Amino acid sequence: MRANFMLFGLLLPLAAAAAASPLLTVTENWPPYSTLRDAQIANGAYARVIRTALLRNHLPSEIHVYPWSRSLAQTALRPDTLVFALARTPSRESRFIWVAQLGQDSVYLWHKTGRSQQTIDQIRDCCSICTVQQDASEESIRETGFKTSRLIIASSYADCLRLVHNGSIDYLAQSSPSLQFLLQQQGMATDSLQRGPLLKRYTLYLAASRGTRPKLIHSLRQTLLQMNANGESNKIITSTLQQAGINP
Repeated sequence: MRANFMLFGLLLPLAAAAAASPLLTVTENWPPYSTLRDAQIANGAYARVIRTALLRNHLPSEIHVYPWSRSLAQTALRPDTLVFALARTPSRESRFIWVAQLGQDSVYLWHKTGRSQQTIDQIRDCCSICTVQQDASEESIRETGFKTSRLIIASSYADCLRLVHNGSIDYLAQSSPSLQFLLQQQGMATDSLQRGPLLKRYTLYLAASRGTRPKLIHSLRQTLLQMNANGESNKIITSTLQQAGINP
């Protein structure tokens, strides 16, 4: 009987380890922060910071690139899932564990060059606007009072860019570095779009799903805090943006 109890005691940790979900890290195709030239390879500025932190903690360093709605769904469905770069908004606060800050994002409304400048209120009353499904900007646009019929939800930022560039949509919501990179990537003149009013400023995070192991969260948080404090994260981000031809 004693031998059986000893065997049971040895098997319990093994069973717990087997039951634990393997770590999954997900993001979206958001150049130059999650991806760069290849929409399926996570080698953008924030992706490089996070991969460095994962490797230092001897964690799986593969980062999966999915449509943003799918990445968020993965985080809602399973524990031990990391997602970035997630804007921290009131509606998301209780849905995620906020591991560490990655940076700031200022989202503007962009339009074709030559269009008269308009305020947010004027745009809301007259114009169509494009954003990505479940992006934080979608929430902000709705909060601003845009009619649903004027809000176009695309699967990628590149889709929004094409719609505005060909005149199908009046505005798109995006940050300056991301739009600058996309214009270069699509072979469009960097001055073909003009920046309109500011929509919202966000703080971007690496976040984790509810149920993610506390020890995993703690170790990653400490690593990223140290990388932020000693300037390593900023160095990685700056060099990646410069590599992408963007002035940080």
